[in-house]
Amino acid sequence: MSRRLPERLAGGLTGALVSFLTGGGLSVLILAALYGRADLGTAALAAAVTALAVSLLHVFLRRWSLAVYAAAAILLGLGCANIGPLRELAQGLRIFWVYGDLLSAALPPYREVLNIVLPVVMTALCGALVLMEIPGMALSFAAAASILLGSRLAGAVNAQALIGAGACIAGILTGIARDDTRLTLWPLLVALAAVALSALLMPRTLPETPALRETAEEVYRTIEEYLPASDDNTRSGFTLETEGFLPHGSDMSPRLGGPAHPDEEHAVMEVSTPYTLYLRGIPMNSYNGLIWEDTLSVRRYLYADLLTQNYRRQLFDEYLPLTNAQLTMDSATVHILSAGATTLFVPQRLRSLEMRAGHMTPYYNAGSEMFLTRELQAGDSYAFTYLRLPSDSPATASMVEAAQAVADTRYAEIAKTYTQLPAHMQHEVYALSTRAANGEETPYRRALAIRDYLREHYTYSLNVAEPPDNVDFATWFLFREQKGYCTYFATALAVLCRMQGIPARYVTGYLAMPDKNGYARVTSAHAHAWVEIYLNGFGWLTLDATPGHEQDDRDGDVPPPDDSNSTPTPSPAPPDDQPLDVVAPTPTSSPTPEPDLPEAQATEPPDEQPPEEPPAGPNLALLIALLLILLLAGCVVLYALMDPLRRARRHPRRAADILCTAMDKALALLIRPRRPDETLIAYYEMAARQLPDLPLREMAAAYSARVYGQKPIRTEPFEAAWEAMDEKLTPIQRLRVRLN
Repeated sequence: MSRRLPERLAGGLTGALVSFLTGGGLSVLILAALYGRADLGTAALAAAVTALAVSLLHVFLRRWSLAVYAAAAILLGLGCANIGPLRELAQGLRIFWVYGDLLSAALPPYREVLNIVLPVVMTALCGALVLMEIPGMALSFAAAASILLGSRLAGAVNAQALIGAGACIAGILTGIARDDTRLTLWPLLVALAAVALSALLMPRTLPETPALRETAEEVYRTIEEYLPASDDNTRSGFTLETEGFLPHGSDMSPRLGGPAHPDEEHAVMEVSTPYTLYLRGIPMNSYNGLIWEDTLSVRRYLYADLLTQNYRRQLFDEYLPLTNAQLTMDSATVHILSAGATTLFVPQRLRSLEMRAGHMTPYYNAGSEMFLTRELQAGDSYAFTYLRLPSDSPATASMVEAAQAVADTRYAEIAKTYTQLPAHMQHEVYALSTRAANGEETPYRRALAIRDYLREHYTYSLNVAEPPDNVDFATWFLFREQKGYCTYFATALAVLCRMQGIPARYVTGYLAMPDKNGYARVTSAHAHAWVEIYLNGFGWLTLDATPGHEQDDRDGDVPPPDDSNSTPTPSPAPPDDQPLDVVAPTPTSSPTPEPDLPEAQATEPPDEQPPEEPPAGPNLALLIALLLILLLAGCVVLYALMDPLRRARRHPRRAADILCTAMDKALALLIRPRRPDETLIAYYEMAARQLPDLPLREMAAAYSARVYGQKPIRTEPFEAAWEAMDEKLTPIQRLRVRLN
């Protein structure tokens, strides 16, 4: 063993060099094609470390190398099922697999990650191919295809692309000249000299083809819509500020309140619907006394991703209500009239979504906001179906009551997230919430009572005073200002409901109010804020406390709000001589962690009621079975490729060495290993006496003549001897011979 270690190390280092040049060169070439440039230092370091690790694995743990690759494949397969540390990488690969036309480019946000991941993956793959002695010529075709494809996509060839191509060619030449016992450097030196000369002769500026550049940008935009990524706040989400409902305060310290000036002439969209629609934009979960924030949405999910469809269905209550009520779907169509943010405006109980314009790929996040990867443009259009459940309808009340006794496994998590309040809230506000609830017993009835109380005791007005900077906004509205617009009423309703233990969230969007022909022209003046409460077994229910919207919850006939400054009706405000000692709220709040992807059966409908769409989530057992089948197929392929006879035919000059080495391993398993002081002829003579049907004596004599006399040798006898030997081995012994 000690005598063979230097030879194995030499072969491993040569393989590492070939893997480094080929894998690193291919990755640099692809990165240059995708982004126009690559971080050569980072890519080279990642490729070098990977090549060395793979080579050492084959040198010292050759028997276990296949197991390591199998473990990596299993981790990647589990990642495709959103399990394990590789789930982020696997999700991106899964998107590439589903959308095969996107294999030719990558997104700018993934540039730094791919600069490390791509060299590691390509070098590991090339290392496996090189050290298993699979012909390296196949890599040359991949290199040539990458050069052509990259040149077309980038619109021009650059120096880094040539460096990558040169390194790849150098790796292939080194692999061709590779010998198990000798490190051949001259092909590498020639290739590096050619690359250096090409870099020196290359012009500083290169011409670009406008049509190719435009095609590349189109591919980039398409990739951006389908690759998963974090929702890193770089996109422009919807805000009421853009519609004239300007929050009070500075950009660094914004807050709600102050006079509003919506533009009634600015047309936003046209909606085809027979009913009034609450087109939600951004739901917000965290209230700090100054403003509402969404602290849940740190990641985006592809709406069409089948592996996360159960999570999407939970967010939009597709499994709720947990009753036997017969439900029917309604539909609507939205036509965008002017450019806007990335947010898509849809109802809460969304059931299906159809994009009717190019490059509109919908995503959603943990806060249940729907959005695109680009801003909305005039001419965009989409349609959807939804479940309409007006809050005051008898059918809704009946379903809410029936669902109270059903076990809702999500309720505890929802309540923990959507009942939190700032610590500075005063006792007077809690007392007001109890008084407004009017002694109702169920959460549903208490919420309706609070909504009606706000409508009756407070006045709608856009002309309001700016609240002080050290006063809680809801408290200021309830006890001092006593008038306001939608953000005032929605904030008060959400806060008072939370004080009664009812999960509630603040939602901004648009209110689409159709005419008698079923068309609603939505302007900036229709920007709105309302509340959604969560009821056990029923899900989220829309509530609107803004006066003038009393009919919207019943039949959808919404009158325009009365923008009057009339004196408010008697309210629970304290006397003027009683100071309002409100603690200044702290604007910072700790974000709520994003929930993990749910299990396949989180809140399922009862067996007797089939859902509108069957919850056919990802079948984990099927995914694992497919993964095992692929792994088994890969093992079969590797088993065939590592057959000594196949390897000998691929390497005619080393055929005798390969077959004699395999014969030694087989004889060690069938009889005994060869002793260090035993000659080859003596060892084979001993074996021939026990295996007389094999031409072992002739084989030993011919091989000794080749080794010591440097005589040419015919490989046919060796092949015939090995075929006869292979028939005597058991399947386990054959596997051991191939792995040793």
